[in-house]
Amino acid sequence: MQKYIEQYQTEYNEFYTKRDKLEEKIMACEKRIEFYRKQQKKLKWVSWVDIIVGGIAKEICERFDLHYEIYGPFGLGSSTSVYFCKKEKFNICEDKVIGITILPRNLANGILHYETGEKMNKFAKGTIGEINGGNNVTKPLPDTTDEIVMLLRGDEELLLEVQNGLSRRKSE
Repeated sequence: MQKYIEQYQTEYNEFYTKRDKLEEKIMACEKRIEFYRKQQKKLKWVSWVDIIVGGIAKEICERFDLHYEIYGPFGLGSSTSVYFCKKEKFNICEDKVIGITILPRNLANGILHYETGEKMNKFAKGTIGEINGGNNVTKPLPDTTDEIVMLLRGDEELLLEVQNGLSRRKSE
């Protein structure tokens, strides 16, 4: 009987020794996981609005001595408008502004659209589709800033000034 008790005690001790070593490894892994979770939380979210819309806006502002403000994204389509003005601080309802509304269609493949200003009657008045801009006609956003500048809408005087500036740059 004693030999069985000794065998049990040996195996028991071996079991707990192995289990404790594994528990130490698990705890070390959990500490590493916690460290990586903290690192993950510190990551800055990548914003298509900041990078794409902001990049386009900055380029237009630098070329035409304008200032910009971005509004959005809004609604189901994530419509995002960027407005330009000669003033550094401006009110889009009161000052002379020009702008464009950009929508992400398939960001993974780099597909963006812009609102043309035209309307269609796809969604009835008051429906979710209509409220979220589903009746606004969109087209693919061009690849160049020059082409995008030609799509800006708003104050005619400022629009002519910017587009004429673009024409002068092309002829130089």
